[in-house]
Amino acid sequence: MMPSERGPRVLREGPDPLLGQVVNGKFRIIEEVAAGGMGKIYRAEQLPLGRVVAVKVLHSRFTDGHEDPAFQKRFFLEASILSRLQHPNIVTVFDYGSIEGVAEEAYFMAMEFLLGETLHKRLKREGPLAPEATIGIMRQIAKGLREAHRQGVVHRDLKPSNVMLVPDESGEETIKILDFGLVKVLRDDSEELTKEGSFLGSPRYMSPEQIAHGRVDLRTDIYSLGVILYQCLCGRTPFEADNAVHILMAHLHTPVPPFRERSPDVAVPEVLAALALRCLDKRPEGRPATMDEVLGGLRQAELELGLSGGGATLTERSMPAGRLPSIPPATDLGALPPTMPQGQPAAPARRPLAIIVGVIALGTLGLAAGIFVESKMTPAPRPAAPATASRPVALGQYRLEIDSEPSGAAVVESGNVLGATPVGVMIDNAAVASAPRRFVLRLPGHQPFEITVGPARDPSVRRVATLAPVTAASVPSPLAAAPAPLAAPPRPPRSDPRPRRPPRSTDPPSGDSDIRLHR
Repeated sequence: MMPSERGPRVLREGPDPLLGQVVNGKFRIIEEVAAGGMGKIYRAEQLPLGRVVAVKVLHSRFTDGHEDPAFQKRFFLEASILSRLQHPNIVTVFDYGSIEGVAEEAYFMAMEFLLGETLHKRLKREGPLAPEATIGIMRQIAKGLREAHRQGVVHRDLKPSNVMLVPDESGEETIKILDFGLVKVLRDDSEELTKEGSFLGSPRYMSPEQIAHGRVDLRTDIYSLGVILYQCLCGRTPFEADNAVHILMAHLHTPVPPFRERSPDVAVPEVLAALALRCLDKRPEGRPATMDEVLGGLRQAELELGLSGGGATLTERSMPAGRLPSIPPATDLGALPPTMPQGQPAAPARRPLAIIVGVIALGTLGLAAGIFVESKMTPAPRPAAPATASRPVALGQYRLEIDSEPSGAAVVESGNVLGATPVGVMIDNAAVASAPRRFVLRLPGHQPFEITVGPARDPSVRRVATLAPVTAASVPSPLAAAPAPLAAPPRPPRSDPRPRRPPRSTDPPSGDSDIRLHR
């Protein structure tokens, strides 16, 4: 058939030929509600049920085989996976397939039509969220991802714009996870559905192993969830820059900034800060191994903050925090997290994005090497006694390196989170001679550990804390007041200690947009 004889070109320039049409005799297209570089989303009516649905249509330029042939596979993979992921916190897919009766090949996916706003818009309007609201949102996201992981599926593009907050008749909000377009099926590693020399993702929410093209497993989603938790707590993501490459390199090499550095006027609860920092560990094995462990950490936060925990399941309430039973996803042996008996995935490959990226990485590694050379590796797992008047006072300063077993614990001083272990701190001998400094190490699923330091004559000292797991007897009752850490000052009320401030934009120019980088 000659081009002049062909029917309308789907989604090309000019009037939209789908408006008012019935797709495959089932879905009457009513109006366009969203459009992007890869397709459009319409509000439609499902016949003869009269149900309002959202119809996602793949842009025709991705169906002609010239730009990205694998995109068709990603589209059908997303549709087939979502159609079998039946969970209250994941958007429901009703139907999908090729659009019949059009000149050019096009594809559609019909799913539930959601009225609400994305978490991206909520954070942009309100800024940091209260701890109770943050825990409620994180719990629902984690439950939805847990179901996906049980099916052997990794989202790989988790970000606030892919999280919808849908109010119900009572005013409560249900979280829906959207857009599994970059989904990864762990049990099928025969083929990567990305173009050679490129990758897809959202810079501010990508994990280090995803950036480096290493092995992707469920802990990639845990890292992205950690970025969202960090953003909900202080209103900003850990790493922001005008250049996407700078953000990616920060994920690879830059320590996570302390919350007080990103938002000095926001008080972040220590227990939530510790959970976020653990999820943001650059090493996959340093993060929670499963979403069950994340849910346990959220439950522990509720207990310490004295919250009701109405959204927790009976299992989550009865098990020790951070130690909920794990259900392995249907996946291959090499993709299982390290707590699974089958083994541990290989460390992700660290390949530079470009020559300039390599230069930046070498500079970062050189600085890190200089810091470690200065450190004196003298383990002392027990807290030191405070300095006394009879002890000679050393002059000057020394570097204290605080580490823990296991690593990734939040180091807290006077309510401020300094970072996740290992952490380096400069100690002034004259100051600690009269007032020793106290640091509390917190890690979900483990009991707090306090380190007290006084003067030292060595230029560098290393302290390693062995963190004891939480036992059933050590979990505080929600009806009882949580005991204060050893020698720590009493905590202020936990209702909502954060001062209110005007909403701020959380989206710099490089923002939430997906990227496609070529090597």
